[in-house]
Amino acid sequence: MLAPLQVAMFTRVPGTSGRPDTWAYTHYKRPHTHDVRALAVAEGGATGRGGILISGGVDAQLIAYPVASFLEVRGQQHRYQSRKVA
Repeated sequence: MLAPLQVAMFTRVPGTSGRPDTWAYTHYKRPHTHDVRALAVAEGGATGRGGILISGGVDAQLIAYPVASFLEVRGQQHRYQSRKVA
């Protein structure tokens, strides 16, 4: 199975006339250079800022997005840098 390079956003579309709700693909961001392998949402806690979506990939980057402003804000990049141990 191939993993995509993008983080996609889906929006719930309410059903009408007794039909069930559906999901619509509405937006994506492509911050990773290689496959995205993990997504997690951390709750905002006492800060009151809402949740943070964190994506991680094979490219050794963690990208953090504010959930409430996913469309408006570019993700903040956190790159892993290995260190040589003596």
